[in-house]
Amino acid sequence: MEIEDFKKLLGAEKETEHLEFKEAKTSFNFDNGSHSLCGYFVALANEGGGKIILGIKDKCPREVIGTTAFEDVAKLKKNLLDKFSRRVNIEEFFWENKRVLIIHIPSRPIGEWLTFEGRALMRIGESIENMSMDRQKEIINEIFEDYSAKIIDDAEINDLSAEAIKELRSLLIQSERVEKDIRSFSDEQLLIDLGLIQKKKITLAALVLLGKEHSLKKYLSHAEIRFGYKVDEYEISNNDTKIFSEGYLLSYNKLWDKIDSRNLTLRIPHGLKLLERKAFEEETLREAINNAIIHRDYSKTGTILIIQTPRSFEITSPGGLLKGVTIENMIDETKTRNKLIADVLFKCDFVEQFGNGVNLMIRISFHLERISQIIKKPQITKLY
Repeated sequence: MEIEDFKKLLGAEKETEHLEFKEAKTSFNFDNGSHSLCGYFVALANEGGGKIILGIKDKCPREVIGTTAFEDVAKLKKNLLDKFSRRVNIEEFFWENKRVLIIHIPSRPIGEWLTFEGRALMRIGESIENMSMDRQKEIINEIFEDYSAKIIDDAEINDLSAEAIKELRSLLIQSERVEKDIRSFSDEQLLIDLGLIQKKKITLAALVLLGKEHSLKKYLSHAEIRFGYKVDEYEISNNDTKIFSEGYLLSYNKLWDKIDSRNLTLRIPHGLKLLERKAFEEETLREAINNAIIHRDYSKTGTILIIQTPRSFEITSPGGLLKGVTIENMIDETKTRNKLIADVLFKCDFVEQFGNGVNLMIRISFHLERISQIIKKPQITKLY
């Protein structure tokens, strides 16, 4: 943890459902009762995760007193893993030669809650309470939620582009990920078979992937992609700005043409040869863009924004990480916000097997970072 981040934690006005301070000067109760480390672990995990910090007084102004509790950090990690099957990041931070233990608690899985001593605990303000039945129902319902399968009541099949449906059929045939012979299917039968039409109604996924521009503006005006190119970090060129407001299967090739035309070719020394490499690896960028389409929160306003410069590539998407997924565990957690969109794009061979996308991007980006170090350039890929 950086010093400035630690100072911000010290300056927190109060403890919350995501933050707990304990003095724990010489020891701290591990697993006896709800106010033990295990009790707090469960309560904070059930609220989406957070931090327990040992070695700091919990009353303002907070004083760092240091702690000798849990000196064997590796053993503590293993004990928590054995008890809750959750990997935990634990930091030993030293402030004026005083040891502080920062335990980063991961979120519970989607659709599940954690229990300790037979109790599903939750944090309410600074208290630990039994989880209410209403909250348990909300968590159970997370499993069944797929916003992209939502019915758009007034939309009709005429709101979908015939060109986009033709492209969908072609992609499915090429991918060979559909077992049925869809060549003889009518357009409507194909969409019903894919789940894009349900109960004779058009789904949100169908509009996102296949919608005509005027139909998207009518029913889902914020489902667009904005692309901008910056020659430097300060100014976007108006000539290089493009808004894609039609179904994704109508615009994905046009978007890629924009990106690829500005993707510099690097000549990298390798022995006696010069190897040519693109500044941004195509597979990584395609995976990142498809990831944004699949995981954005379509219930929120705002658009997918792509900003490209000669040395960086940034994608922002409304909605943030899903419940149960954090920066620390995103490689291990496999969650999908819009399962229907994900399923169709998988069948079209747009994305790898579910859950492998982030791993793929990290693996390729690590390779690119090594290349950038060789040619003494800044890191050339940023994904948000």
